[in-house]
Amino acid sequence: MAITISPATTDQIPAIVSFVMAGRTKMFPMLDPRIPLPDLVNFQQTYLDHPDGFFLTAHADGQLVATIAYLPYNHRFAHLNLGQERIVEVVRLYVSPFWRRGGLASMLFSQLAHQARKAGIERFYLHTHPFLAGAVQFWERQGFTLLDVENDPVWRTTHMTRLCKGLSTREENRIDSSIPGQPWDKIKNGWSSRGFRDVDDTNGRACLNGNRGNQIL
Repeated sequence: MAITISPATTDQIPAIVSFVMAGRTKMFPMLDPRIPLPDLVNFQQTYLDHPDGFFLTAHADGQLVATIAYLPYNHRFAHLNLGQERIVEVVRLYVSPFWRRGGLASMLFSQLAHQARKAGIERFYLHTHPFLAGAVQFWERQGFTLLDVENDPVWRTTHMTRLCKGLSTREENRIDSSIPGQPWDKIKNGWSSRGFRDVDDTNGRACLNGNRGNQIL
């Protein structure tokens, strides 16, 4: 089954919003799905028109199976002191259950990092939560380092960051093997009907979006 990774387009917005909201509801059942999420309500302005916004999709035979994005970081966590670099926040990583644990999340982030570097982005920020199994470890494998863990017994919000200047050889190899719009069966990793067998994924639970206070969940 061929998979293509490509930037989101205007005509895909309704399907993307539905996919993200469904993923968020499963990941964060404690959050009210009726609360509008500003980035999704203003999808065009946030991800397609803004120079510090970008949204990637993965499709399998025309069906949306995964997403990832970045948007401008608004410095709402003052205690993190991330400086004045050009920073974006990584958000909206969701992978359909059938495609988890096959390397798709890693491939998506590699493509996202490649785009950010081309756009002149200097640093990534994200936050995740330990109750999302494997999430912190996944982002550490993508080169993120720990900034802070909030002292909250339920959420334990974990803040992480990574420089965007340059890519590792591993990332460049992934990018070379996954040009947007090309089928993944051309990649030399072990291909199966479910994807790749490098298990470099997080069960699709790697982050992010909703509205809990001033966080993006």
